[in-house]
Formats: sequence, C-alpha cells, structure tokens
Amino acid sequence: MTFGEKLQKLRTQRSLSQDALAEALDVSRQAVSRWERDETLPETEKVIRLSRYFAVTTDYLLLEEIPSPRQQPALIRLHAWWADRGWLLGVGLAVLGVLWLLRLLTGGWTYMRMLTEGHLSWFQAAAQYLFACLERIAAAGGLAAAGVLTAALGRRRQGALRWHHFGWTAVLWGTADLMIQVLVSLWLFSLLERGTMALYELWLGMGGTLLFALGTAALGLAVALLGPKLDPPRPQAAAALADSK
Repeated sequence: MTFGEKLQKLRTQRSLSQDALAEALDVSRQAVSRWERDETLPETEKVIRLSRYFAVTTDYLLLEEIPSPRQQPALIRLHAWWADRGWLLGVGLAVLGVLWLLRLLTGGWTYMRMLTEGHLSWFQAAAQYLFACLERIAAAGGLAAAGVLTAALGRRRQGALRWHHFGWTAVLWGTADLMIQVLVSLWLFSLLERGTMALYELWLGMGGTLLFALGTAALGLAVALLGPKLDPPRPQAAAALADSK
C-alpha cells in the first residue's frame, strides 16, 4: 500500500472526514486530499503528528515493506522465512519425486517378474511396464526435476523470494512431465518398431495426462507473470520525503 492508501484507510477507520483530519493537523483539506492521492508527501513534522494521531509508526506510514499494526508477528516471521528460505520447498519436492520414482521401480520389479513368467524377455517386460506406468513415471520424474531446479534457482534469489516466483515450479513440472512422456514414448516405439497406429492409440490413452501437464505449466506461467502485478507497489516513500525537505 502507498502512503496515501494507508492514510485514507486509517482516516476511514476513525470515521473522519478530510476536513476533520485537516483541522486536527492544522493543515488545509486540500493538503490532506493531495496526500491521499499520493501527489505529495507531508513534511517530517506532519508525518510524526500523523503517526501519533493514529497510533502507528512512521515506518508503517512511509515504508511499503512494514506490515500493518494489525498483522500478527507469526505472519511477519513467515514472510521473512519465505523470502530467505523458500527455496527449501524445491528440496522437499525433489525428495518427494525421487521417493515416488523408487516406489514405482520397486512395484515394477514384481510386475516384470510376472510378465517374464509368461515367456517375455526382461527387455519386453520392462518396456511393457514402462508403457503401463509411463504417466506416473513422467509425473514423478518431472516433480523431481522441477524440485531440483526450484532449489537451485531459488537459492540464487535467497532473501528476495516472493510467492509468485514459485509459479515457475509448476512451469518446470508441467514441462518436464510433458517432455518425459513424449520422448520416452518415441524412444520405446523406435526400439519396439511399433506402427503409427499404435502411436496414435497411445496418444489417445495419454491425451488426458498430456493436457494436464500443459495445464499445469500454463497455470504456473500465469501465476509467475501476473503475480507481480498483484503485489503492492514500491513507491520509494523515504526518498520522496527527503526530496521534499
């Protein structure tokens, strides 16, 4: 929130008119109106009087990053932790993705043993299992890759992370999921020398998961690009105050 927005909010909470606030501060109503429209900033003495009148700090009035007096300390600590340690979310996602992959591999071992008992080679059994579980394997592998990249890139922005930065995590996950499904499918079809009709049938079976991967990436991109516009502006109030002296 800007200085003017905060001042207007504090004034309306007290059910004060601009005339009443102007009279209390011994200024004109036009001056209060200009402050609330962020056209000008009050002098230092007036800022101090405003802070005492509304029982708030001057930092709250002038600095965008200072939370409102009603904000709970726990939430303040959460914001600070997120900015400095939010990249650890990527570590957690990477571990979750790897564990998911391991679970699929251990489950596949029993499945492939059953297939080999039906006179299939281990290679054919592995390919059959990969086809059957490709959607889950791609999702787990994509999650692990997205977690690693999120941790690496987030670590470089440590101290300046915002909530919308993690929209890129969804972009990475959806993209990795999509690429794994497509590349592994094409690779297996080339090895097994399957026809184009089988590829078309696979596309019909995987269409829903491919669309899910595309939707995940698109949603993450929307959050990453539109999120900064939902954040409050940074008006540099302290510099403007210094210039007005």
